[in-house]
Amino acid sequence: MKAGEMKKGFKRIAVSLVSIALCLALLGGVAIPQRALGGPAKEEVTIGALTFFTGALSNTGLGYQGFFDYVKYINDKGGINGVKVNLIWEETGKDPVGRAIIGERKFREAGVVAIISMAALQGEVLLRSLERDEIPMWAGTAFTQQMISKPQWLWTISPSMGDEVVAALEYFLADWTEKHPMRVGVFFYDHVTGWEALRGAEWAQDHLDGIEVVGHEVGVNPILS
Repeated sequence: MKAGEMKKGFKRIAVSLVSIALCLALLGGVAIPQRALGGPAKEEVTIGALTFFTGALSNTGLGYQGFFDYVKYINDKGGINGVKVNLIWEETGKDPVGRAIIGERKFREAGVVAIISMAALQGEVLLRSLERDEIPMWAGTAFTQQMISKPQWLWTISPSMGDEVVAALEYFLADWTEKHPMRVGVFFYDHVTGWEALRGAEWAQDHLDGIEVVGHEVGVNPILS
């Protein structure tokens, strides 16, 4: 995929993510903060974005441009049922974990109704704070077991990285014309999403004809290093 196409893809994901967050958080979704209920009608609501325009995740962070563009588009159209959206953000690229904790505190003080991120690790780290503060968070990343809570405060755009890998391999197999099996290597940094990707590839090897997992390598986690 070319760089321009990848950038457009990330922006489309971001637009979808912020759309879901706004619709559910503003129009009666599953996890409305109790402090936002029962008061007078508001002309503006605030959402927070944990961005990473810098650091190891900066390529993925291109999608945040879609956040800003879409919120501007919504406001230019008069908002959602007349309610304008105020988007505030905290840059976390140089320290995605530490700055996410600081950002969540700032967002809470600003009275946000939802938080948006594109990193599973940030959701995992913030889960207990989100439960305490009753702030729903939507993440443009794969779901992990560490994101589970009751009621659910963390939402993602895909079920798991393992599911994504299986779906991708099925897609590639549909056009596979070589006589030998499709040989798959999995390279990832040391995080649960990477291990789930490996398990997905191994599941595909066991259940789909024509898949051979040749090995895996685990790199240094760029977020925690």
